[in-house]
Amino acid sequence: MDIQRDSIFPIEVFQIALHNSDEINNNILTQLYASVEYKEYSKNKLTYKNFSVPAIKMNTVQYVLMRATSIIKSLTKQTLKIDDNNWWFNIMQAGQLIKAHNHSPGPVWSGVYYVKAPAGSGKICFTHSRTHIKEPTILPSGKKTNYYKYIGQHYPDKSYPATEGTMLIYPSWLDHKVSMHCVPESRIAISFNLTYPFAIL
Repeated sequence: MDIQRDSIFPIEVFQIALHNSDEINNNILTQLYASVEYKEYSKNKLTYKNFSVPAIKMNTVQYVLMRATSIIKSLTKQTLKIDDNNWWFNIMQAGQLIKAHNHSPGPVWSGVYYVKAPAGSGKICFTHSRTHIKEPTILPSGKKTNYYKYIGQHYPDKSYPATEGTMLIYPSWLDHKVSMHCVPESRIAISFNLTYPFAIL
């Protein structure tokens, strides 16, 4: 297992290449495509959304998540967990992007593992600026939400390409976004949050 440790802003972001990723990704895709949840999602691929599949159907995902918790324990000496409701599939289609956000409060570390990432996939981009505001937004569905509106920037953004078999783990409070996915083939990733064993959030 190759682990590259980057310090940006300065903030540590861990980039891990899983050696047996071809087998892992093939198994994950087989289990995902067989799930009722994916078949439901496939009816309307134009609508961007994250979704979960019950852990009992995704034993290979559980293996990836166990790797994430063991890596964090090895690197930071923290014993953390990933609950069933703290991981999900993130599938992007052509023309979709993800606006700046973070996963705080609650989680300590967050991560992404790339299962399928064709050339031209949206890149994750970390941005660190304390001069931003949350702006209320109404989604096309009518749901109210908040997106970050940046009014200043202190550090340059740092982008990482989506690379199959690669896992990124970063502080949950760190703002990040994903650039537009520009190819017809979908980009499939697993996102997750690591929390303390007795956390309530």
